[in-house]
Amino acid sequence: DTTEKIISAFYEVEEVELAIEQSEAEDDLQLNGEQRNAIRLAARHAFVCITGGAGVVDVNGDVTLSSGTLTASSTTTRVSGNFNHSGGTFNHNSGTVELDGPGAQSLTSGGSSFNHLIHTGAGTVTQTDGLVLVGTLTHSAGTWSTGNFGVSVGNDLFMDGGTFNSGTSVVSVGDDYTQTSGDFNAPNAGGSFTTGLYFQTGGTFVQGSGLVTVNGAMFVQGNGIYTGSAATVDVNG
Repeated sequence: DTTEKIISAFYEVEEVELAIEQSEAEDDLQLNGEQRNAIRLAARHAFVCITGGAGVVDVNGDVTLSSGTLTASSTTTRVSGNFNHSGGTFNHNSGTVELDGPGAQSLTSGGSSFNHLIHTGAGTVTQTDGLVLVGTLTHSAGTWSTGNFGVSVGNDLFMDGGTFNSGTSVVSVGDDYTQTSGDFNAPNAGGSFTTGLYFQTGGTFVQGSGLVTVNGAMFVQGNGIYTGSAATVDVNG
């Protein structure tokens, strides 16, 4: 019996090592020793627990979390495919998730919050559920579509390029909205846009038919263009 157990354990270890190598090859990953050990431990105890550590994690494909725990890198986790969280636990680890895909990307938070989120890819990111950020949201390229789901940003929203389509979402910015480039299409009726300080030096902000509330001063300077509508702009600064 002891011999059989040793042989069985040996083949289980071999299968785990093979799975690690295949995952690295298929997803173009380079796991460090800490990450490999976490996977080995998870496999041994029949659960999934992956920790990103402090280094940059670059995923050239999809991230799918349906069970277990995924702890992102405390610096940057780059994803070029879809981010799909349908189960288990996602821990942002006070890091940044960067969506840098050249094509369409879907974003499913699964009810978990992000710390900082950046979109630098040329494609379109489409939300499939509500989005909550503890830190900042930066949109620098491509197109962002809320899918009419809510966007709650704890700190600042930076609009540095591309196009942001709010649809009928409720977009809430805890601190400041800063726009230097790009086109921001604010929410239509049924949605709203709320921020603290509003500071625009470039790009175009197009007000929809939803309410825009600025709980601070509002500055439109330089090459910034604010296009109003028949809807209300409430400036409390």
